[in-house]
Amino acid sequence: MPSRILVFLLLFFLLFGPGGHAAGLGECAALVADTGEPETRSSDDDHMVLCRTGYLVSYHTGHRTPAWVLEVLTPERFAKNVTRDNRPFVPDPDVARANKSAVTGDYAKSGFDRGHMSPAADNTWLEEAMAESFYLSNIAPQYGPSMNRGIWAQLEARVRDWAISRERLVVVSGPIYGAKPKTIGDNKVAVPEGFFKIVYDPAAQRALAFYFDNKPYPKAKLDSSYLVTVNEIEEKAGIQFFSALDKRARTRVKASKGALWR
Repeated sequence: MPSRILVFLLLFFLLFGPGGHAAGLGECAALVADTGEPETRSSDDDHMVLCRTGYLVSYHTGHRTPAWVLEVLTPERFAKNVTRDNRPFVPDPDVARANKSAVTGDYAKSGFDRGHMSPAADNTWLEEAMAESFYLSNIAPQYGPSMNRGIWAQLEARVRDWAISRERLVVVSGPIYGAKPKTIGDNKVAVPEGFFKIVYDPAAQRALAFYFDNKPYPKAKLDSSYLVTVNEIEEKAGIQFFSALDKRARTRVKASKGALWR
């Protein structure tokens, strides 16, 4: 009997793990090995943690956008095996089955782009990864030409350069909301007041954290003025990061602002 209890406890731990989520992490467990899974302060009932080919996403069912998207970037991911072309944005099948998905029409004539958290250009190594980057569970409303296609795109490109030179980065991106966000579309997709991106180099145990208001940035160039601390992102987003780091390293990484990496 004791052995049966031990087997049950082992299975329970493997399925649900210390974070309380059914280890729907699957293959994505390797993605959070360096940092731990980001921990939201809101109810787990509001979130679906989903493992995708190129990223791990915590999808907020009320906002109908991701709360955060985590990816591990290495040079191999940028092999030009597939192209973006004119791919459609589509509901994530798991979210659609739960009847919690946005639809692409929610963004029509809204004034907002469908902004990737895991960019298409991070997913060119595999057809499945590219296709899943267009799931609406990876998308949030972003201002268009000078935000999504401007300063945010500059940051995404810079992160890819860093991933090539540093060989391995953990990147977490997501929206930040006010108390009562406005919504777009029939499904009432919440419009963020801002966006964050945290870039972590596990080898150096260094992180950069960026914050942008969700607004136009005409002719803006990426520089250190957009840097904040991870602590500030945690406060704004209601998410805790770097649970896998020991206390001393976690405190240092989260408090440091630093400067843009070369």
